[in-house]
Amino acid sequence: NSSSKYAWSMLSYFFRLNYAYNDRYLLEVNGRYDGTSRFKKGHRWGFFPSVSAGWRISEENFFESAKSVVSNLKLRASYGAVGNSAIDPYQTIAGLSKYDYLFGEDASNKFFAYRPSMIPNKDLGWEISRTANFGVDFGLWNNRISGYIEGYITKTSDLLMERTLPFFTGFSKVWQNIGKTENKGIELNIQANTLKTKSFSWETTVTFARNWNKITELLGGGDIRNNSWFIGKPLQVHYNYEMIGVWQLGEEKEAQKYGAIPGDIKVKDQNNDGSIGELDKVILGQKDPKIIASLLNSFRFGAFDASINLNMNFGSL
Repeated sequence: NSSSKYAWSMLSYFFRLNYAYNDRYLLEVNGRYDGTSRFKKGHRWGFFPSVSAGWRISEENFFESAKSVVSNLKLRASYGAVGNSAIDPYQTIAGLSKYDYLFGEDASNKFFAYRPSMIPNKDLGWEISRTANFGVDFGLWNNRISGYIEGYITKTSDLLMERTLPFFTGFSKVWQNIGKTENKGIELNIQANTLKTKSFSWETTVTFARNWNKITELLGGGDIRNNSWFIGKPLQVHYNYEMIGVWQLGEEKEAQKYGAIPGDIKVKDQNNDGSIGELDKVILGQKDPKIIASLLNSFRFGAFDASINLNMNFGSL
């Protein structure tokens, strides 16, 4: 039998202010003040404000002449911060785990003992992401075609991540506020009433997103290779040896230099030092796609409906 028990709590204060003038000029201000018991005292509380504004140009008097084509046009912008405290309870304190120890040659002669299993980090705090967003909403021909296009940039600081440690420390990982990242991109969404009658309708939705992300700062000021984190590169990368083929018959002497024989995978010697080691690993690609796109077609005929959705990812390895 086994049992476990844990507890944590979160307390939040929130306010929102909305203002609209003549259904044309829009403003919203938000604020959150969050506290969590998952962090130690002195690091538990964070304030996360945001502000957004919109201008419905299509409601302006000077736009009346264009409404037969452009039925809706709105500019919007926002800036705000959000916090992330996504660690398990008690990650800031040291942990103990039970281990079995054998004494003598008798395998049944077991003794139970406890040893440290987790390094405490009392300085863990909120991971904060600050985002600026700019967008245009539009509708054409009485909104028969509608959609939006927008761009964004998010800068995240104090990333909450597990850092891999050398085994000689006696621990494998430790939670830390590890560094900073930058994430930016553009998004496009178009919805169209392709065909519509009393008994049949066909709607099409196209989405497209292009994203760039990179690490801008790491704890210690340099790359952390054992976690595959590199400044200026995406957060999720494939970091490994570059396979360039298979050793062939007739290449025995050259293969022997690298401790290989014909039939083994040939690894590129990146630094030309005559051996394959940790310094020969390179970034082969990124795990997250650079481009995401989809095409959705929805059909309705009387009481029946059907849809076809195609999803596409590009740029990941």
